[in-house]
Amino acid sequence: MGREVPFFSLTRIPLYMIIKWYKEEIEILAEKLETGFDVKISEKALASVIEKHNAFAGLLDSVARLRKEDPPPLSGTEFHKIMAASMVSPAELIAPQIEKLRDSLAAKNKKEPSGARLMIVGGHLDDPQYIETIESTGAVVVADRMCTGSINGIKPIRQDKAPIDALAEHFLRTPSCPRMMEDFDKRVEQIVKAAKEYRVEGIIVQFIKFCDTWGVESASLGRALRDAGFKVLTLEREYGATGMGQLQTRVQAFLESMEGQPR
Repeated sequence: MGREVPFFSLTRIPLYMIIKWYKEEIEILAEKLETGFDVKISEKALASVIEKHNAFAGLLDSVARLRKEDPPPLSGTEFHKIMAASMVSPAELIAPQIEKLRDSLAAKNKKEPSGARLMIVGGHLDDPQYIETIESTGAVVVADRMCTGSINGIKPIRQDKAPIDALAEHFLRTPSCPRMMEDFDKRVEQIVKAAKEYRVEGIIVQFIKFCDTWGVESASLGRALRDAGFKVLTLEREYGATGMGQLQTRVQAFLESMEGQPR
């Protein structure tokens, strides 16, 4: 077992020391795995896995970037299904299918401009029906920054450092969950940058009921994004796809409040 560090004390420790502690925890885990499963976790093996991860992340990113087009060649629902599949399928099995899909989407004929371009921000969301209901209003979700989303989930891991150092830094230096309280400004900056890059017109901040970290963050985040010039809708939801009619009504009202905005 790793060493226990009281949560409250982490906020008083410099980040480089937390990264050092986390690296040591990864090393302890590696030792336990080597002993328990009679395997050798070498730097070379870890470097190879990181290289494969980055290649797969780059493939997903190339699909995500197609959503910058107007209209995007795939819906937010379709992209969310790709992301969900990528988290449960071996990369070597699913990568050829994603690559084939990406090439067909890139060659897709252009259509009329899409409806309002939305971005979804917030906690864990693994049900495509939620995004499908949002898009049933005529809007299209072109970007996302969620626990299960693309902007944060497919960032490459550095390959110019020792593998365990790179892993520790990657998971602690990437602005992620609101549990990293000191990273609020970085999260806002990342969301605003992506919203501008994907020409987003409105942002939906969603979080699961009783997820206290996102529940607390949503109020401050909503204000910060409004101050940055975006229309924002905050939604609390159940884990399952319930209340879809109410969701549709609220999104429709949100879209109506955006009417007349320059695109």
